[in-house]
Amino acid sequence: MPENEQPTSPLTSYEIDGVILTIRASGTPTLQDRKPVYDAVRADAKVPNGASLLLDIRGIDVAMFNGYAVVERFGVLLDQLGPKLGGACAMVVSSTLADQAGMFQEAGTGVGLRVRVFSDEPAARLWLAAC
Repeated sequence: MPENEQPTSPLTSYEIDGVILTIRASGTPTLQDRKPVYDAVRADAKVPNGASLLLDIRGIDVAMFNGYAVVERFGVLLDQLGPKLGGACAMVVSSTLADQAGMFQEAGTGVGLRVRVFSDEPAARLWLAAC
């Protein structure tokens, strides 16, 4: 495991690389799975205020997403991370989630995040570096 990775849930983890905060999720993480991770990010002095977010959800179960769930998840993310979260979010999604990309972007916009959807992490990091 990389030194900068902080495992805080079997379904959700985070790591920081400069000003890019990466949160990885798999399975069907509940609020109880996500909240300790978000709390850890907020308390971590290595995570700068205004970090760009790379949200890797390639391992998420497709069945868990609907419009309400996406909006709720972005709202919780925004509230829990507070000042640690900047205004840009790159989402890395699997091909099975690609058809829901518009819903992700709309939900992010609705909570004040500029969201772009990618199929691979290097492209997502390039976009975040330019933000």
